[in-house]
Amino acid sequence: MDQRLEKALAIARLSAGVREQRAAARLKYENDVRFSYGGGIFNAGTELISFLGTLDTLGKTQVVLHDLNGFPVLVEDLKGFLSDVVERYYQATHEHLATDTRIKRSRSIEAAIK
Repeated sequence: MDQRLEKALAIARLSAGVREQRAAARLKYENDVRFSYGGGIFNAGTELISFLGTLDTLGKTQVVLHDLNGFPVLVEDLKGFLSDVVERYYQATHEHLATDTRIKRSRSIEAAIK
């Protein structure tokens, strides 16, 4: 096989592998930020964190949230729930960044074409 074709195939395989790894990392992140509480399913994200933080700043102690399926869920301990959501988001995003950084560092065109 022509050497240029071999190099092109190696690069294509590397690119496909990197895409698959990144897709798997993204799926893991999405699963890590999803959680259940009070019979509902939520995503720990910046929108929820901001909303809960605003309610906490206003002195609210409980809140009714609609989960991902639109069902109302009573959160009786707003501060505790907010703390849990922030921690889940923080851990998931930092782990996702570490995984993505490792994927970026592991790819090497030179290694693929040798």
